Amino acid sequence: MTPTQKKIITLLLAECIIVRYSRRPCRLRTPEGHPLTTFNARTFNTIQPLLRRTKDYNYVIDKRAVQKLNGNTWVKKEYLLKKQYDQKISGAHKM
Repeated sequence: MTPTQKKIITLLLAECIIVRYSRRPCRLRTPEGHPLTTFNARTFNTIQPLLRRTKDYNYVIDKRAVQKLNGNTWVKKEYLLKKQYDQKISGAHKM
């Protein structure tokens, strides 16, 4: 994976979304709608198997597709680290 793809997937795991317009580069946005970065369609096409389309025609990470990946992949490791971190945070708030 390229550094750009890694950056995009890391941000998608942090609840960001991809907005794709026809004949324009794709845009990565925060859940509030603030733009983070733009990237070309070729990069989008390489990570598309890990994405799912929402009702608003935006793209988010498909957690089922990530869970089905082999444990040695970078994406799966990043997902598991984020999941463990979220569990620690939620457990700390319950105390």
